[in-house]
Order: sequence, then structure tokens, then C-alpha cells
Amino acid sequence: MKKILILSDTPIVRGAELVLLDYLNKTKNREFICISMNRNPMLDDFLKQTNVRHVYRNRYQLKCTGLFKIFKPILLFLAVIKITRIIRAEKINTVIANTSMDSIYGLVLKLIYPKLKFIAMFHDMITLRRLNKLFFYLLNFCADSYVVVSGAVKNRLLQLGASLEKIKLIYNGLEIQEIEPKKKYLNLRLIFVGSIEDRKNPLEFLSFIKEIDRNNINYQATIVYNDADNDLFNEFKIQAKGYNVEYFYNASRKVIFNKMREATFLVLTSIADPLPTVILESQNVGTPCIAKNIDGVPEMITDGVNGFLYDEKFQLLNLVESLKTLTNNSYEELSKNSINNIKNNFSIDNKVKSLDVLFFN
Repeated sequence: MKKILILSDTPIVRGAELVLLDYLNKTKNREFICISMNRNPMLDDFLKQTNVRHVYRNRYQLKCTGLFKIFKPILLFLAVIKITRIIRAEKINTVIANTSMDSIYGLVLKLIYPKLKFIAMFHDMITLRRLNKLFFYLLNFCADSYVVVSGAVKNRLLQLGASLEKIKLIYNGLEIQEIEPKKKYLNLRLIFVGSIEDRKNPLEFLSFIKEIDRNNINYQATIVYNDADNDLFNEFKIQAKGYNVEYFYNASRKVIFNKMREATFLVLTSIADPLPTVILESQNVGTPCIAKNIDGVPEMITDGVNGFLYDEKFQLLNLVESLKTLTNNSYEELSKNSINNIKNNFSIDNKVKSLDVLFFN
């Protein structure tokens, strides 16, 4: 019998964890065990919603800063000892590293147990640093497969030296929502979903709001966030004072679903994002997207068909003129194409079939 160990080194629940949750809830295979690398009860509760049979919490974390960095190798060693005991006790034959950090553990475990099947999953754009190239040089000898979520991530792994034959492109997928396209384009409602951090580039979204306001368009802007850089967020709120902006912190998936459904457009201004789950969630409820043309975004949005793409900030601001002339029929077509894009290319059923074959065959 296949018994799979999932490594999950994350202190909070984000996109990589949400897509893992969707897969674990949908697959019919139930022999999953998980090691939580961070002492976070919220993450434990999150994983217990799935088909995971048991959650082990690792006491040895790698979150060392300053002078304490010298203890990282010791903590890694202690963590690996704990994991090896679980592998022997549970007779594990496959290890899945859910994040880039988990791949370090997976690499070491494969060296200890050469017969283990080791699958490394990559949800992010890894930086092109010498250290990362060295890491992939070592990883190529140990990993049986790499799972990547977009063509952009695949290309980045190739740049880092990953073996082409080991890379499996499996798009994230969602449960299809049986809903009708939106038919009326009345008041403009914009939504921004994600962390308030430099990578998400929220001040560019605010510039868009200001341009809309300057054109005397009736609008409502909504910010839904789960984490924030305090300095950046304070700057955002100061600049947003006097504009029609509302904030929702750490909202549930149900609340986010409803807010997205109410919105006219999701706006994504990130300067780096491999395959933003938030775009899929938005399209799945019939809400088209306006997004920066980076990384995996053009694999999800075709400009003028199911949303709008832009390269530079001035192009985003120029989109205000297009929104002013957008008709109900044109908007309904954008909404319909967004729904069809999920049905045709990003369904959870397609993802589950692909991962089941990789994990269990």
C-alpha cells in the first residue's frame, strides 16, 4: 500500500496550502500523513480538514535570525531525525515536499532512504542565485519529479538547472461553480485580494483607484488581506484616506467568495506571481480580472477576452477610459469567458487525476 508523507514548512495558510487542501479533499486516496514544520495550531486545524490521517508537529524550526543562524544546521539535523523515525514507524514510501523549503528536508531524506519516491512541488518563482543553482544541482540527483504550477515556473526551474524530463506541469484547479455569467455592468466594484507587501504592489492598485475617482466614476474598492507589512499598510491607508475603500482582514474563503462575486473586476498588481490562485477563484465566480502581465498570469488571462493585461502603470491608468465605455454585453462576454476558462483549463478534477497518477502509480 502506498503511504505518502507530506512536508509542509509554513507558519501561515496561503495559496500553496489552499491548493493542497483542495486536492486532499477531492482525491479518493486517503493514505496521507503530514508533518507540520511550524508550531501553528491554525495550520494543524487546516490540515485536519483533509484526508490526512495524522498531523505531526515538528519542534525543530529553521526560523533563526542574526547570530542564531549558526544553529540552523543543528535544527535541521534534529528535524531530520524526527522525520526518519516517522518514516520507519509508518512505513512511508513516498515523500512530497509542498514548498521550496520542504525540498531541503526531502533532499536529505532521499540521501538517507534512496528507495523513497521524492516529489518536490514548486509554487513560486525561485530567484536566479548561485546558491539556488547549486541547490538544484544537488536536487537533480535526489528528486524523482518536480511538480510546477505554471509554464513560468517550469522555465525558471530549467534556468536553475532542473532536468526537463523530471518536470511535470500540473495547473492548479478549482471546483467548478455552476453559475451564470454576470449580465449587468453598473457601478464599478474593484477588489484586491492578498498580502499587503511590496511584491503585491498595492500602491499601484491605489493609483488606479485615484484615477477612477478623478474621472468621476461611481466605484467601491475592497481590500481583503491576510497579512501586512505594517509600514506599507499604514502608508496605503494614509494615501487612501478620502477614497471609497473598505478593508477585510483574514476573511474566510466563503467571505472572499462572496466579495469576489459582488465585484466587477479583481485587480492584481503583483510584480511577481507564478500562477495567482486568486485569479482562478475570481474567474470561477464569473468576475473578470485586470492584472499585470507577469510570470504565469498570461497563462490565465487573454487580454480583452476574459480580462485585461497591462505591462506598465500608465497602461493600467489608461484602462480607465476602456472601463468608461464598457457595455453590458461586452462585460457579460468577459464574465462568460472567465467561467469557461476554469471549466476548460483549471478544473480540480483534472488536477486530481494528474497528481493521483504521479503520486500513486
